[in-house]
Amino acid sequence: MIVLALTGTRTDLGRVFLQRAAGKRGIRIVTLDALPPQVEARNISFCKIDLLDPAVHFTVGDILKKEKCNAFAHLAVFNTPTKDPDISHEINVIGTMKMLHACRMTGVKKFIYKSTALVYGAHPSNPALLKETHPCRPSGHSFIEDKQEAEKMVLNFGEKVRDADITILRAGFITGKSVSTFFSRYIHMKAVPVAAGYNPVIQVLHIADAVRAFEASISKKNPGIVNIAGDSPVPLLSLTRAARSVPVLMPRPGAHLALDSLWRLGAAPFPGYFLDYLIFPFLLDNTKMKKVLGVVPKYSTLEAVRAS
Repeated sequence: MIVLALTGTRTDLGRVFLQRAAGKRGIRIVTLDALPPQVEARNISFCKIDLLDPAVHFTVGDILKKEKCNAFAHLAVFNTPTKDPDISHEINVIGTMKMLHACRMTGVKKFIYKSTALVYGAHPSNPALLKETHPCRPSGHSFIEDKQEAEKMVLNFGEKVRDADITILRAGFITGKSVSTFFSRYIHMKAVPVAAGYNPVIQVLHIADAVRAFEASISKKNPGIVNIAGDSPVPLLSLTRAARSVPVLMPRPGAHLALDSLWRLGAAPFPGYFLDYLIFPFLLDNTKMKKVLGVVPKYSTLEAVRAS
């Protein structure tokens, strides 16, 4: 019996996973969050925690012992920058450190961490396909550097804890109905800022396929770092048509400034520097997802956008 401690139950990935896991045999899920999960089932329980509590690792450690958890999945992270980088750092870095500490204290060796492929960085020198072994180059942006730092702590846990079983899911662009990822919000803007002269091919993963990858990581032994990304990349302008959005072409500096201004007003899903991920080569090699996790996307990139 898998007894999974799960944070981030109200994230897109956590919410859809719980919907699929409700009532399933062979797994019991102990949700750890500030609010109860939106899914109720006999195999799902709730324990209230506050990730900002300085002693949260002791609270979580007590829960792990009491519930006899043997696996931990940490999804309670910011996946896009916030206007308060200190809070973002506290959740993404310090929160992850405390969850790892709770696992160390209680002997929970299986740890799954939801990361982002943004850690590779947006660079004109990126290869055609980014493999998990490619160096991470976050380009000096604090939000992405925090994600890389959290990954390093998970990798250190894997090296220092005997028989540790870790998974780091480096997620690419994800969409789906009722999904609020930064890319989903971007592609569905009524007027989508696009850098003139650039029409890169983009890969998108449907949330259902992302959840399948997460589910597989629970049962697989020590997958390590795994890119989770879609198939059949499509040019960005074709995706805007599929999303019924209107691309607004502007010079690259102008597009950056426009997104920065809209982001400060709460009208854009990310600041201007994120646009570089839609300019420079940023395709993920998802071979490991298919071979190690055994997950082949059911939705193509175009289908994922149309279904969102």
